[in-house]
Order: sequence, then structure tokens, then C-alpha cells
Amino acid sequence: MIKLTDAHTHLEAFSDAGKGPETGAEIGLSAVVLNAAREADWNEILALAEHARSAGVFIFPQFGLHPWYLEEAAEGWPARLEAVLETAREKNLPGVGVGEIGLDRLKAVDAAGSADEASWRRQMDAFRVQFRLAGRMKMPVSVHGVRCWDVLFQEISAAISALRDVDACPRAVIFHAFSGPAELSRQWLTWEAGERGRPPCYFSFSPSILDPARKKMRETAKTVPLDRLLVETDMHVGGEAEMLFSVVQEISRLRGDETPETLAAACERNLRHVFFA
Repeated sequence: MIKLTDAHTHLEAFSDAGKGPETGAEIGLSAVVLNAAREADWNEILALAEHARSAGVFIFPQFGLHPWYLEEAAEGWPARLEAVLETAREKNLPGVGVGEIGLDRLKAVDAAGSADEASWRRQMDAFRVQFRLAGRMKMPVSVHGVRCWDVLFQEISAAISALRDVDACPRAVIFHAFSGPAELSRQWLTWEAGERGRPPCYFSFSPSILDPARKKMRETAKTVPLDRLLVETDMHVGGEAEMLFSVVQEISRLRGDETPETLAAACERNLRHVFFA
């Protein structure tokens, strides 16, 4: 059986009857990176990760606020986020990280379709707080980006420079559901190599790559180095293992040089490097 690792999913993937960590070993899932979107997700993810240890599947719990749901967060959320990360670490749960965080230009518009500067400032503030927290705690961070890669590059570069002054840095940066051009992935890897102490960057591809119309994404998947490649379902509705294997097969076909088995093994190895290397 091919071991599959899902670099990014959500609680909805575990909500259907018969789904969840208990079935993972039977359908080939060996590790799942389970991301929060809202503060309301945090305790449930914590409980699922604890339960999974006795079920033969690793759930790597990620805690954070997605840019779509910042309005739901009550005052004082940064302290509570740090507290739940500390709790997960104290429980010795595997693969604790910060996510899903990010910036999304599509969210920063008002009802008339005009730029919503207040929403954008809220996103920027929340991203900075969470990214710096990942750095101080030396945890991986899962980043969501939509129509804002120039800003993300500036923000992450500035944050890493500031964090390095206090000997802190995220363990790794995962660009989840990566859809940028090949030039952008090369830019990140060049940046990473430019100075010692910058975090390694990984690029995770979602089921969107199955769409022949996503030409830019499909071209990028051909060029990302094998040791920086991840796959994900980004599932909000369940059915994770079959979909994940379809993603692996399609990337293998696009690249031409690796069998699905080779690619799946590389993704598993890469994911363990993100969290444990």
C-alpha cells in the first residue's frame, strides 16, 4: 500500500460517519496535517490529535486564524492561541504548528466590490501576530495567499529579519494550495538560500491541479524540487484518501520522472522534515 500524507486539511474531513483517523490506516493515510480556520476549531483539533495517537494515524494539529474568519475572533485571541499551542506541545502531540494563516485580497472587498481597507489591515495585523508567534515558538507555519504574493514576500522577509535578531524562526513555511507561477516558487527558494537561518519553504498542491484549465499551477508542479513538494486535499467535505491519491497520480504524470510511489514517498519524507528534522 502506498503511504499517503495530507499536508493540509480541515475538520470537515472528519465530520462524516465512518471518516476520521480510525480509517486512515486502511485507506493509506499515514499522516494528516489538520488546520484550524476559526478559534472554535482549536479544542476539537486538540482532542482529535490526542485520540488519533491510539488509532494508528498521526494527526499533526495546527492552530490559527484563517483570514476569512478574523471577524469571529474575540478580543484577546493571540494569548489564547499561544496557550493552545503550549498545551499541544505539553501533551507531546506530534507535528504541532501554526495554521492556517494568511492574506486574501478577495476577502478584503466590501459589498460593492471596492477595496475594504479595514479588512485588509485586520488581515495584516493577524498575519503578523501569528507568523511571529510561529517564529518565537519555532514551529512550522501554513500560509494561505490569494492575489497578494508580493505583500506576503515583503511581510515574511521582514518578519524573518526581525525574528532572527532574537534567535527565533519558524521551523518551515508551507505554502498551502500553491497556485503561483514557477518563477514565484523559484523566488522563494532563492530567498531561502540567500542567507543562513531562513526557514525552508515547501509548496503544497491541492486537487485544483486536476483541472486542465489550471495551466500555471500545473506547470509549477513540474518544476518544484522533489524535496520541497507536498500534496494536500484541503478537504472541507471528506473523501480524503482517494482524492489525495488522484493528486499524486496527476503530479507524477505531469512531471514524468517519478512514479506515484516515488512521489508519495518523497512527500511523506518532506512532511516529516517540516515537523521533525
